[in-house]
Amino acid sequence: MAQYDKKEVLERVEGKWIYVYSSLAPQLHTALSRIGRHVPCPKNNQGKTRFRLLPAVNETGAGFSNDGGVGIRGFISSGVDMLMWLNESHRLPWRLNS
Repeated sequence: MAQYDKKEVLERVEGKWIYVYSSLAPQLHTALSRIGRHVPCPKNNQGKTRFRLLPAVNETGAGFSNDGGVGIRGFISSGVDMLMWLNESHRLPWRLNS
């Protein structure tokens, strides 16, 4: 797996999370078309009000899962955390040298 500098990656995606999600997280398509509104969970497509992207998603990448098991009471605070949650990954593709 390629290694990327965390600081450089985060600088490049700042204010571009909608574009990143459109490219790397197709399961967020419904949530991206209804930012700030409740949608089914993007991981299992269950429920009608289990997930939402927060209004500042483009800047932060943040969202909220009513299914729990992520963040504090379902809060997903960053785009990196969102991508890891969606892909059930705990490995980051960069060196933590920021």
